[in-house]
Amino acid sequence: MKSEYSVKITTVYGTGELSAKDEIRVKDFTSFTKVEELVKTGEEFRPEWMAELDVHNEKSENTDYKAYVFCTEDKEMFYTSSESLAESLVDIINLKDRLNASEDEWAVVINEFKSKNNTGGFYKAVVV
Repeated sequence: MKSEYSVKITTVYGTGELSAKDEIRVKDFTSFTKVEELVKTGEEFRPEWMAELDVHNEKSENTDYKAYVFCTEDKEMFYTSSESLAESLVDIINLKDRLNASEDEWAVVINEFKSKNNTGGFYKAVVV
């Protein structure tokens, strides 16, 4: 029996393995806050890890797509489908240990940038 909807965690950045609880929660990512809310509020956070998901949804216009869930040090979870945001978060998460070792306080905000190639924009995580 083939499911009309499935989510597979393909990669986790910033931690060895997710706990069973986090794995279950991540697969139900639509219950988390969308990244757009962080863009609106300008809220600062410190990312702990990010999971890349392969989503299959027969009822979606695009039946196969990627989604990304990231968890902050405060254990809040957010999701996005923005590849540019995911790439910038991976860079930050990969350097997190060095950022934590620095004497300066640091945090991340998500900004929306205008695209030169189309009418929309794209998201990117920026260290502040």
